[in-house]
Amino acid sequence: MATQKEVKNRIASIKNIHKITRAMEMVAAARLRRSEQRIAALRPYAQAIRKMTQRVSEASITVPRVALLEERDQVRSVAIVLITGDRGLAGSFNTNIIREGVRLKGEFRGDGAEVSFAVVGRRGNSTLTFRGEDIANSYVG
Repeated sequence: MATQKEVKNRIASIKNIHKITRAMEMVAAARLRRSEQRIAALRPYAQAIRKMTQRVSEASITVPRVALLEERDQVRSVAIVLITGDRGLAGSFNTNIIREGVRLKGEFRGDGAEVSFAVVGRRGNSTLTFRGEDIANSYVG
């Protein structure tokens, strides 16, 4: 059977765990509020982009010939645009983008096309440079 001192220590440690849990809940709630505020602030931009793309798609129907939208029999050169972050701590975001870009490169190379990359972001630029990939254009901001 536990002694009185052990029981007191156990009660004290449970109280401390409870305090830590409450503090973590408060931090999580503050982060959630901040994220919700950011989402609310970005909604007008998302709506504007949606309207712009809708207008572009409607205009492309009336334009008789848009060279970028035409299908071609043979594709000779391809530029893959990768938009990555400038900093880390984005989980697998940058890794997935780079992996997909390299996969697409292999697919287009298999079809006989010349492939180059246009990279936006420090992470994509440094990773592709490290891998020895051909970077035609890069923007690090």
